Amino acid sequence: RLTNLGAKSLGDIGLSDDQHPEGADYQSYHWVEGFFQNLSQHLSRPLSRNYRLLPPSVQFTITRNNGEIETRIHRNDNALQGNLISNNRLTHESHFQEVRLVEIGFGETKVSYKPGDVLWVYPRNSLENVKLAAELLNLTLTDTVTVTSPFCMEISVRELLTSYLDIVAVPERQFFELCSNFPTDELEKEKFQEFTNMKDTEELYSYVSRPKRTILEVLSDFHSVRKNLDITYLFDVFGRIKPRGFSIASAQSTCPKSAQLCVGVVRYRTNLKSERV
Repeated sequence: RLTNLGAKSLGDIGLSDDQHPEGADYQSYHWVEGFFQNLSQHLSRPLSRNYRLLPPSVQFTITRNNGEIETRIHRNDNALQGNLISNNRLTHESHFQEVRLVEIGFGETKVSYKPGDVLWVYPRNSLENVKLAAELLNLTLTDTVTVTSPFCMEISVRELLTSYLDIVAVPERQFFELCSNFPTDELEKEKFQEFTNMKDTEELYSYVSRPKRTILEVLSDFHSVRKNLDITYLFDVFGRIKPRGFSIASAQSTCPKSAQLCVGVVRYRTNLKSERV
């Protein structure tokens, strides 16, 4: 519309690919670089993309608590609280593929679905990873986290690490940009800055993308980063857990207060010899 009115574009449309081996921001980064070059020529003056540390996106406090409080996770998608009714294996033990029939109940809550609908399920982190995260971040699991902005939530550290923060995500480039501000060790700082270099992505791909290294494994490798990590950026370092979508395998006429999922379990080992499911 603007082009038809005589406007001139400063660049081509930019499309990112969330399955790109170099990360979803790979193409957007190069698009922004080209945009700044075109804008610089249009304004007849040089422009630069100087990175600066922004304030934390979430404001919160941590207080000591001898006993864990009853918590309710803050969701903005009206998620329902379900309970696991059954989890049975469908295929024989000798079969190479493990397929399970999982039934999730919703109590007295009325839920309607049709064939082809998808049930989105929020996963939970394992107890082993939760304890490791608390150890690396020097947090006490029974302490209380009180979020005041941009939303309000009171939750124990244990529940925060278990059900809210994605502590086993494969880190993206923004993680290394943020955490490069914290280490006092110059070698670790330089290494994190190398990972953010878009002109040489092989370092990041070899260290993170190829072995599917998680954030916890990265923090375990870099002592100065985790020791000096500013805890006020906790919600920025670890993103929020995203729900997983599963096609509903049951009919509501047979399961009026629940939904059944037919799930294939994939187990494998990474190059780091750690088992993933």
